[in-house]
Amino acid sequence: MNAVTDKVFQKTAAGILVMLLGITSAYAALDYISEGLELKVSEISMPPTQSSSMSVKPCDECDRLTLQVKESTTYIIKNAGGNQAVSLSAFKSAMLKIGAAESQVLVFYIPDTNVVTEMRLSQ
Repeated sequence: MNAVTDKVFQKTAAGILVMLLGITSAYAALDYISEGLELKVSEISMPPTQSSSMSVKPCDECDRLTLQVKESTTYIIKNAGGNQAVSLSAFKSAMLKIGAAESQVLVFYIPDTNVVTEMRLSQ
């Protein structure tokens, strides 16, 4: 190798290193992890109000899991017309209409904090 080739190689290697460090730091910023549970209506005890707790039973052998709902929690009802964002009270009413039927409720929460980010009900 000559001096010009050495400099090109050094600059290329330095550029690749900077790029890899940038990718690594971008990966580190993606720590937000949400977990989802697919539950029956009968496996959920809904919160009485916003900013309170609720409990779910993820499986027959599992202990109940206590989760927190916040003002930022989103409630969505999926029906023939598509997805509709609703209030907590409307979501609870829809669950009561369904009763213990086999309709699915998806509960998404952050495992580190047990804060519910979204609930989806399929009618």
